[in-house]
Amino acid sequence: SALNERRFPCRELPCSDDLSLAPANSNSAARYIPNVEFPLGELFMKKAMASTDPHGSPNTAVAVAANVAASAVEAAYEEGLARLKARAFERLELDERLEKLSEEVEQKITARVGRLQAELERKSSELERAKLESERLSQEKQDLEDKASELSRQVDVSVEMLASLKQDLVNKETELSHKQQEVSQIDQFLQETAAREANAKVRLQQFIEELLDRADRAEKQLQIISSCGTTPNGSLGRCSLQASKGTGRQRNSSLSGSTRGMYQVSERRSSPSTGASE
Repeated sequence: SALNERRFPCRELPCSDDLSLAPANSNSAARYIPNVEFPLGELFMKKAMASTDPHGSPNTAVAVAANVAASAVEAAYEEGLARLKARAFERLELDERLEKLSEEVEQKITARVGRLQAELERKSSELERAKLESERLSQEKQDLEDKASELSRQVDVSVEMLASLKQDLVNKETELSHKQQEVSQIDQFLQETAAREANAKVRLQQFIEELLDRADRAEKQLQIISSCGTTPNGSLGRCSLQASKGTGRQRNSSLSGSTRGMYQVSERRSSPSTGASE
C-alpha cells in the first residue's frame, strides 16, 4: 500500500540549464514546468505481478520484487525524465514562437506607429496650411464685404444724386417751357407792336402829308391874297404865285423826304427787335 501511494512530484525544473535546450547567448529567464505526478506504485506492482513466478519461494519472490521495483523505479525515472524533456521542449518551442510573434507584433506596431506618426505630421502640416488658407480666405471675404458695402453706399448716393438731377431736370424743363411761352408771348407782342407802329407810321405820314398839303394851300392862298392886295395888276401876283409854288414844292419834297427818312430809321430800329423775337 505504501508503494502504491508513493508518488514523485516534480515541482521546479529549469528547462534551459538542466536540460541544455536554450542557446548559450540567450537572455531569456529560466522557465519551470508545473507539478507532474507519476503513479510509480501502480507501475511497480503491475510489473512485479507480471514477472513473479507462481511456483517460486517467498525469498526469491521478495528479491525478484526488489529487483523489479528497482528496475521499475529506474524505468519510471527514465520515462518521467523523457516526458519532462518532451514537455520542456514543447514549452520552449512555444515560448520561442511567442517571443518571435511578440517581436514581429512589436515590429509591426513600431512600423505602424511610425507610419501613423508620419501621417499625423503630414496631416498636421496640411491642417496648418488649411488654417492659413482659411484665414486668408476669411480676410479676403471681409475685404470683399467691406468693398461691397462701400459700393452699395456709393450706389445709394448715386441713386439719390440721380433722382435729384432728374428732379432738377424736370424743374428746368418746366422752367424752360415757361420761358419759351414767355418768349413766344413777347415775340407775339413785339410783332403786334411792330404792326401797330408801322400802321401808326403810315397814318402819321398820311397826316403829315395832309398837313403839308394844307400848309401849301394855306400858303398859296395867303400869297394870293397878299399879291392881290399889293399889286393892281396881276403880273406880280403871278410871279409870286409861281415862286410860291416852287418853294411849296421844295418844302413838300423836303418834308416828304424827311418823313421817309424818319420812317426808315424807325423801321431799322424795330427790325432787330422782330429779328430777335423770331
